[in-house]
Amino acid sequence: MSICSWIRGVSLTFAGLVSVLAPLSGQADERHNNPQIKRVLLLSIDGFHAVDLANCTTAGTCPNLQRLAGHGSTYTHASTTKPSDSFPGLLAQLTGGTSLTTGVFYDDSYDRSFFAPGGTCAGTPGTEMNYAEPLDTNLHSIDGGVNASLTGLNSAVAIDPTHLVDQGHSGACNPVWPHNIVRANTIFGVIHAHHMRTAWSDKHPAYDIINGTDPSQPKNGPGTNVDDFFAPEINSDLSAANVNLIAGLGLTSTAPNPVTDPACPGPSCGSDFTSSIDGIEY
Repeated sequence: MSICSWIRGVSLTFAGLVSVLAPLSGQADERHNNPQIKRVLLLSIDGFHAVDLANCTTAGTCPNLQRLAGHGSTYTHASTTKPSDSFPGLLAQLTGGTSLTTGVFYDDSYDRSFFAPGGTCAGTPGTEMNYAEPLDTNLHSIDGGVNASLTGLNSAVAIDPTHLVDQGHSGACNPVWPHNIVRANTIFGVIHAHHMRTAWSDKHPAYDIINGTDPSQPKNGPGTNVDDFFAPEINSDLSAANVNLIAGLGLTSTAPNPVTDPACPGPSCGSDFTSSIDGIEY
């Protein structure tokens, strides 16, 4: 189901809407130590500002966000990390650390200690690390080339280890999974260690990075701190094959079908799901 319908259907006490949000009330926050809080929902909305929440609340166009924020905590002096796009911004929320702490500056970066993919660790170390759709078994498919990434509980199974950069250690050459590059644990690790269930949805299987690094995490496979990780490949082709794959899972959308829409795919829509509003909503 879509993230919006899940928000509408969920019944919970909302402990924190983590973003740079304008205050909806002047009440002092007394929820932090409330024993009645059983669940926490974290929403990370790309490009969303405090003024956006204030405006849509006034206009009545974001009732779900307004309701959640009304039960949440608002931090009016918060600021994004520098850089903030993608990995560093999300990891700041999940670890409490900046890029200096996590060691992650972007999803496409360069590391002088790793080797190019290939499993040989030959030559001089130093390689580009593009931890986005290029890691997929098939970057053109919304399931990343592995159907179990959508039907199972861990979308990171769509990552092809041969597409990962390698690290030489003690005479061995091993692929570096996304969660292995983080120098800190995440809230998912803390929650998981207390035997509580964790779940997350994102835009690439490469968001395996959110599992973070701790001794319990696999060194040569998908992370396990997130019990239910759902990450369709958003940069996959806007094609009939992918739309049919979505329908085959029993999923529906209120958005127009981006393939049967006369204008899509085409110059006005582009070639992947990110290229049109209908595609994103679908």
